[in-house]
Amino acid sequence: MPSREFCRRNACVNAFILIGCFSLGWLIVSRNGGSPITVKSEEETLKFDQPDKAQEYYLKKRLPSSAATLPIERYFQANKAVKKMP
Repeated sequence: MPSREFCRRNACVNAFILIGCFSLGWLIVSRNGGSPITVKSEEETLKFDQPDKAQEYYLKKRLPSSAATLPIERYFQANKAVKKMP
């Protein structure tokens, strides 16, 4: 049978571990805005995928306000010019 001293130490160690785990969990939740962390399923993530909107946003960020389409020919010309460089 374990001694009383061993049981007290074991109880203290277990208490510290429990308090540490509780504190870590509280820290994670508080950094997440107070709400618990949730993991979305793949189905929920894919449900909101909008590739058309993403492409529009990509073009909007890169085109001047007067242009309606992306001039791809200029990219090909620039690529040829880069290949000719030493």
